[in-house]
Amino acid sequence: MLAWTRVNMPLLAGLRAAFESERPLAGRRIGMYLHVEPKTAVLVEVLRAGGAEIVLTGSPATTDDRVAAVLARDEGVRV
Repeated sequence: MLAWTRVNMPLLAGLRAAFESERPLAGRRIGMYLHVEPKTAVLVEVLRAGGAEIVLTGSPATTDDRVAAVLARDEGVRV
């Protein structure tokens, strides 16, 4: 589900690679209110790679529950 999105967002992929090695967001907590969908999930993964703790909420009408479940299960995001 997220694999296609990751491949087609090369700027975020490059940023993720830099964030994984530099961890510029270590110790930071970021609260996000977004449409929870594959594109925003990839952004959340990048921020997590940078060391941030993420708390994410979205509208019931625009949240893809499958994406929210993946973020909670695989990334440790509070959704």
